[in-house]
Amino acid sequence: MSTLGRNEPCHCGSGKKYKKCCLNKDEEKNRMNINSNNEGYIDNDFEEIFEEEEEEIVDAEFEDITDKEDHKEINNTLKELRNKYSCKKFEEKPPDISADEQKIVDAWWHKFEDVYIKNFDLFKCIALIKDFVINHPKLVPNLYLHEEAIFEIEGNSLRSGNYDDFINFLKWYRDNAFNAYILGGTYYDLSLIAYQLVNGDVTDITKYFSIYKEYPGHDPDNLMRLVDLFKATNNQELLIELLKDIYPYVYYSPGIIGVGDFVQPILKDTMCKYLKRDYTDQDIDSIVNTMNDFSNLFPDMFVQTNREFWIHLLEDMYKRVPEQKHLKNKKEAEKYFVHITNHFEVFLHEARGKHWITAEYYSVLILEYLFKPLEKNKIAKKPFQLNKERIDNYLANQFRDIIGIREIPGLSFIQALFYFNEYLWETGLISSECRDSNEGVCRDLYEILYRICLKSNYGARLFEKFPQC
Repeated sequence: MSTLGRNEPCHCGSGKKYKKCCLNKDEEKNRMNINSNNEGYIDNDFEEIFEEEEEEIVDAEFEDITDKEDHKEINNTLKELRNKYSCKKFEEKPPDISADEQKIVDAWWHKFEDVYIKNFDLFKCIALIKDFVINHPKLVPNLYLHEEAIFEIEGNSLRSGNYDDFINFLKWYRDNAFNAYILGGTYYDLSLIAYQLVNGDVTDITKYFSIYKEYPGHDPDNLMRLVDLFKATNNQELLIELLKDIYPYVYYSPGIIGVGDFVQPILKDTMCKYLKRDYTDQDIDSIVNTMNDFSNLFPDMFVQTNREFWIHLLEDMYKRVPEQKHLKNKKEAEKYFVHITNHFEVFLHEARGKHWITAEYYSVLILEYLFKPLEKNKIAKKPFQLNKERIDNYLANQFRDIIGIREIPGLSFIQALFYFNEYLWETGLISSECRDSNEGVCRDLYEILYRICLKSNYGARLFEKFPQC
């Protein structure tokens, strides 16, 4: 996909690994851009808001009533769960080979460099790789094609219009040299999945889940991209099939940031049958029971188990229609924006046919956008009127990758803004003039971002239609 990894070929075309070439320069440029953009807030568009100060508690006047036994019990439970959901170790280093075998590898690379670096020829590259796979199958991992060559071949095939040929090769490589394929398999499989989705072929697509399922803690970045891809394209069944057996293993894998994002789709899928306009007390009880089950499985993750909370949330979603409101302070703004996005989620599900997981994905993108100025104690004077410059800066800061915008959340955010604009108009929160202006902003930005993403990512074609429905 579009994210450039440290071990992938540098975008400058030098043929070196990114980490050994332009990584430091790009990171410094990224920091400078972020500092210069400063979130793109335009003073005239915003006003200061203040939180009500809470009474300060003086430590000397109080004692800690935390139950140490409770902490001990939770820690013991977490230890047991981490042991239970320990992931299988992934061997990233190819096996050692003899000096004679290394000579075979070196001789192949000497020939390969002529068609890979000096005068790139996609079909000669593929032919040389296939020849080596057939004649020296055990040595293929020691070519280290997963570090640079396959990525460069993919990029060249995309630029030259020969991507179908690359995909056919990648499938052959998976079938005939899996011992080498697996070293970059989570990235390759993501490309194969995106290709099949673009071409409307989901036949046997789940076979490309095998590496993610066998080594769930190995590559959380590409796993998260796949999760976002399924969310953004309304593929709830494929997403659940991917995560249903592995989400606890990912959650308890050490060193992974944002592990709750792998749990949330399963949680939403479990409770969505209780989300309906004619919900009953039994439905609320079922939601609370579901939350309790997840709380037991993930005792260190905040899971809302309070029944009154769910009563209030369902009323926000189904019974209370948001009204125009002048927001006076931060807490009031947060509460109002949460209500609106909860109500918006139902609109996406009922009026736009989005699965609940996709509806939540879009509504959260909007909530994060509405919340962003509140971090600086500011609020837009017209929070529902879109400003092209402000949205552009938000995209650059919120979805920035090392060399560009992450295409899945970036394009999904503009898609979500478009739906949100429709929702606001149908709910009576904006005028027809505002709706038309907002729609123009969305269409202009989407067209620009889509063209950019298309150059570096075949899977961006999944987002060709705007709006999606």
